[in-house]
Amino acid sequence: MPPSIKLQFALTSRHHLQLKAFDCVAAYPQANLKDPLYVYPPKGLMQELGQDPNKTWMLNKALYRWPPSGRIWFDKVSTWLHDYGFRTLGNSGTFMMLHRRDLPGDAGGIIILNLYSDDGLGSTDNSAL
Repeated sequence: MPPSIKLQFALTSRHHLQLKAFDCVAAYPQANLKDPLYVYPPKGLMQELGQDPNKTWMLNKALYRWPPSGRIWFDKVSTWLHDYGFRTLGNSGTFMMLHRRDLPGDAGGIIILNLYSDDGLGSTDNSAL
């Protein structure tokens, strides 16, 4: 378990906060590549399709298991969250806070968000990126 998750559990317990989790399914393929990435199709596929077996594909989206993918996805989501109003807490790359005390009733309050990437190959905490 990433240290940032342990910290989030500790903060939640200490301050009697609500804890909610959200999993972004197929996160990496939702991140657009900044630079072109060319790959070879799986062996035998192009022959099966009756096309040139030496062809390469230019990808438009990030891939799992490609090291920069986590960072590309993290940058996309954190940029969107900053535009929405979340601000980074301290020098952490993963913890962000949305301060809405100016809104009346239950609409107001503070949201502390822990944004990290786990590509399914084990925990990858993006705070080190």
